[in-house]
Amino acid sequence: MGAEGIALGEEKARREGADNVEWRLDRAENVEIEREGCDLITSASAFHWMDRELLSRRAFQGLKIGGSLALLGGAGGNVWKGAQDWHRVAVECLRDYVGEWGQRPGQRENRPKEDPEDILASAGFKIERFQYPTEFSWPVDEMAGYMYSITGPLPWILGERRADFERDFSEALTRAFPQGEVHQTINFFLLIANKA
Repeated sequence: MGAEGIALGEEKARREGADNVEWRLDRAENVEIEREGCDLITSASAFHWMDRELLSRRAFQGLKIGGSLALLGGAGGNVWKGAQDWHRVAVECLRDYVGEWGQRPGQRENRPKEDPEDILASAGFKIERFQYPTEFSWPVDEMAGYMYSITGPLPWILGERRADFERDFSEALTRAFPQGEVHQTINFFLLIANKA
């Protein structure tokens, strides 16, 4: 989440009058759950980056009976595999700036695809899954920000060339989508892992 995310969360909690939130900046794998346990643990679009087996076991141990682990996320498709029209435009621009970076072993797209439901079930959870396909229209000038959110460390890899990349990417998208918007379906999901 980072310090900026925590500051945003603290501000929102103040506005909502939520005074029972404790904020910590650490790896999820390092967080200790108090002995009395908790009712709910959440993760939004991050579980796949973590040691999922370890966290599943620790969450199961740390939750009260009847508690839940809720995983939220959404998949708009793998940019490097070019499933959407805008992905193909992105890959052409990305290759000019970072080569085949997103295809190197160890990148998110090449990680093992173990089913999170299987991992959670092996820790003892009972799973409920909900799907929410949602249509989005992105203005062309916002697409670089969206792509950064789904490609991990790309902004840091671009470094000082980030502004140039954003300009070239927006210009290429404008040629491909002269109406000024990119339409996409994102398949949001909610996994609720219950400790029976």
